[in-house]
Amino acid sequence: MVIDSERKFLEDCRVVGIHRLGKYFELKFESEHIADVIQPGQFVNIKLKTSFFRRPFTLFEKGVGYFSILVKVVGRGTEELSRMEIGQSLNVLGPLGNSVLDFGIHLEEAVDLVCGGVGIANMLMVAKLLKTLNKRVRLFWGIKSAEEYFEKCFEYVDEVFISSEDGKIGEKGVVVNLLEKRYSGNMVYASGPLPMIVSISKAQGIILNRVICSLEAVMGCGLGICYGCAVGTSESGYKLVCKDGPNFILSEVVKLLHAHF
Repeated sequence: MVIDSERKFLEDCRVVGIHRLGKYFELKFESEHIADVIQPGQFVNIKLKTSFFRRPFTLFEKGVGYFSILVKVVGRGTEELSRMEIGQSLNVLGPLGNSVLDFGIHLEEAVDLVCGGVGIANMLMVAKLLKTLNKRVRLFWGIKSAEEYFEKCFEYVDEVFISSEDGKIGEKGVVVNLLEKRYSGNMVYASGPLPMIVSISKAQGIILNRVICSLEAVMGCGLGICYGCAVGTSESGYKLVCKDGPNFILSEVVKLLHAHF
């Protein structure tokens, strides 16, 4: 069912695949409408029994008649998702938010993808697209431990740099340090915890208006009605993460981020 003129759909989507990826797992949904129109960087809102509000999940992968999300179990909602079985259905609203393509990332010759933890979910479709366009792509991924590690995105990038807090895989430390050492002015797409985004904004030599960041926020409706995910920007007043985002140019939101971290 189409719910408005911006091609958002409310759809009962059947689980057709469950795959473990490191500490996370991928849920693959059969989809008649959402899979056709959702773009990299956008998200869906899923209705769960254990949560009053729908829960947002970014697009991980899509294909003909399906899309998938990447889930990390952190609470009741994600625990419910972890118990889903093939053939069960969930009510899904989407696609929501803007796409990273709205910022012209696909027009760049070289792009750095920087993510922390489950922020890797945003990177697969972007990397696949850039690969088909013969762009130069580097992936910087920060994880807490080797348990989170998987390689599904790696085939679509030219170079991979991994950091881990325990030092058991990649370089010990945080991912922003890896970026800072190797930064050369490329367009950056960043997705991860807000402290990571703030660290990027404070890193040596980073050009803030060359960084697209995907912001995390608690959301109520996902449609811009409840104003529960409003964030302040430097020039345009308040914007909504669900409707105006979740992707922003870092220079637009840096003052807000610094005020909170």
